[in-house]
Amino acid sequence: MPKIVDHDERRTHLIAIAADYIADHGLENTGLRDIANAAGFSQNIVSHYFESKDELLWKVQQYVSARAINRYLNARDKSLMNLVYLALPFAREQEVEWKVRINFWAMLSHHPKLLTDYQEVNSLTRASLQAIIRDEQQRGAADLKADVALLADKLLSLSTALSTHIILDSGYYTKSRCKRLIMESIGMYIILEQ
Repeated sequence: MPKIVDHDERRTHLIAIAADYIADHGLENTGLRDIANAAGFSQNIVSHYFESKDELLWKVQQYVSARAINRYLNARDKSLMNLVYLALPFAREQEVEWKVRINFWAMLSHHPKLLTDYQEVNSLTRASLQAIIRDEQQRGAADLKADVALLADKLLSLSTALSTHIILDSGYYTKSRCKRLIMESIGMYIILEQ
């Protein structure tokens, strides 16, 4: 009797392995064969799910972005401070996400289609942040006068800059330093509970 394969599950598994591999080895050292070996499959199986390395890389980028957004949406503490902090690469999951992003950025200037897709993901991220900010405003935890779009841009820019610095210089950008930087950057928008 032939083995029944859940193709969506296998595709997601391959994407997750590719994300870890890219984070550990870099994009330039990652090929479909490497992903196949890391997953314990033949290259033909990986090629069955992804027509090209570019397609796999795009799926990896979508995967890490969706994972980050889901982490925000499922967080118990949805404070603005925590939203930025949740993105920072102090845990393996976030480290993988940021290393994938940093590797991916280098490709974007040479791939207009991937750049357009990346801009769409960024737009969805900003929209998700704006929705969370509005929820925080309604809850009374964020300044009602704050420009929601501008604050979402600040949060996204802050998390991107800090995460890049943490990846490149984790000895200097410690958890406590980052918490202070976040508070200094967005503290004026946070309404502390009395």
